[in-house]
Amino acid sequence: MFVGNVILDHIEGTENSFVVKSNFVYISERYRIEVRAGLETDGASVPRIFWNIVPPVSGRYLEAAVLHDALYASKLVNRKEADEIFLEAMKDLGVAAWKRYIMYWAVRVFGEKAWESHDITSVAKARRYVEVSKLA
Repeated sequence: MFVGNVILDHIEGTENSFVVKSNFVYISERYRIEVRAGLETDGASVPRIFWNIVPPVSGRYLEAAVLHDALYASKLVNRKEADEIFLEAMKDLGVAAWKRYIMYWAVRVFGEKAWESHDITSVAKARRYVEVSKLA
């Protein structure tokens, strides 16, 4: 369940980079995840060739994509958990099953490079904007 709205502002001089403008919370089956204003995201990390089917910053899945970016950037949960939370969040948002499973399997199969791209410096920066608490 999302609490608060995900509001993004385009970062001038970039093609597809945005900054979160308002805090929001996602409560999953296992975690409470808070994302604070200031986190940078590219929305859904979709190859340009597929933007007409899955645009990076629109669609019912946008909030889940920003949440997923926050989890990858902060590495406060492991990659598999981040991907599972992404799938759960898309279901909560009412994303059609066929689309959410395609997006889920895309990050499972191709997300390793994005996960590994976050070094100690970028993880520390992201953790200023992301907090994850395990639910009892």
